[in-house]
Amino acid sequence: MRNATSLAAYQSAIALKLASGSLGDARSLGYQVAENFHNFELPYTEDSSVVQQILREFTVNVTEAGYLEFTLSDRGLAIWLRFLIENPPQVPFVSISPPQLSQNDLFLCQHTHARCVTLIRLAEEAGVRPKLDGIVQNERCFSHAAEWDLIFLTISVLDALYDASVTYSSQTILKWAIALAQTFQRFYSACQILSEPSPARLGWVIVTQRLLRSLLQEGLGVYVPIEL
Repeated sequence: MRNATSLAAYQSAIALKLASGSLGDARSLGYQVAENFHNFELPYTEDSSVVQQILREFTVNVTEAGYLEFTLSDRGLAIWLRFLIENPPQVPFVSISPPQLSQNDLFLCQHTHARCVTLIRLAEEAGVRPKLDGIVQNERCFSHAAEWDLIFLTISVLDALYDASVTYSSQTILKWAIALAQTFQRFYSACQILSEPSPARLGWVIVTQRLLRSLLQEGLGVYVPIEL
């Protein structure tokens, strides 16, 4: 879910469940959980896992309705983005009977993938790299609404992809691919990628290209061009 200025990655109703529906008790429990979370410090070492690094970047607040809202800082998102670049997302299945893609949808997805490839190539030629290290606490890296739309969709799709309890249909994969292509096009139209002083926008281009390729090629068996 999103809030006014950033993205709250997860919202939990555990306090409400433990309080058996009593809003007052739920808030009290929620504040206890939030205080314990803020007081819990993972030791930092050079070998800290990505999970440990990201956990340190979460804050938790209690809403008026008694929900726990876990929010990831921009620095935490940058750590996660770096992990995705180093470990490309993979669709863990192959569609046996892919759905029929309309020509417009097919062109949109293929064109978006090719555009990502072109942007990545231009960045390499210009010596531009995603700047994902050295981000200090509370530093804002992501500012544009279209950028947050792409971040939010990427998290939603990857969460669903790696949920072992979910069975995916080819229609669902197609829906994700089209949504990703549409959202990226809005992001590309609204945000400068190579000349804007944003430290991480190129990283979202890289992740979008890899995720879109995996959805189309591995998930739907659709040809993915690198240029059109």
